[in-house]
Amino acid sequence: MRHQNSGYRSSLLKKIEKVIIRVAIACTVLLALFQLRFITDPVEFYLKIAGDIDTPAFKYSQYVEEDKTVTLYFNTNPVSPVLVKQNGEILGVIGQGLEIKVKQGTVDLDASGIAYPVTVDIIYNEKKHSLNLHGNIKSFTLEVKSSSTL
Repeated sequence: MRHQNSGYRSSLLKKIEKVIIRVAIACTVLLALFQLRFITDPVEFYLKIAGDIDTPAFKYSQYVEEDKTVTLYFNTNPVSPVLVKQNGEILGVIGQGLEIKVKQGTVDLDASGIAYPVTVDIIYNEKKHSLNLHGNIKSFTLEVKSSSTL
């Protein structure tokens, strides 16, 4: 009788152990997928991890906080002289492409002197946003993330 009971217990324990291992693996996979969902920008992820590991001199958020500027790349299709303005000041003319530093706040794209439709591509961190202009002025707002979100 003891042999039969110990064999039954051993078999039951092996089944429970297999179930626990499978649940642990499933939870690990779900956790990894859940965390990958929050990584939208690999550069920000790297800078956050590297900033925690490297010396204090490598704190990206400190440099962003100081001048509150961001470098944007503008491109037009078809090639057109669209003005980039901020706070009433002309920062540049896009033409065949323009890389420019802009401050946090409202940026105006002025195509009022152009008689045909123009698409302006705004590229930041390899993400492209487009605005369609037809002889008008359109604006977008630029916000710099605070150091607490990095």
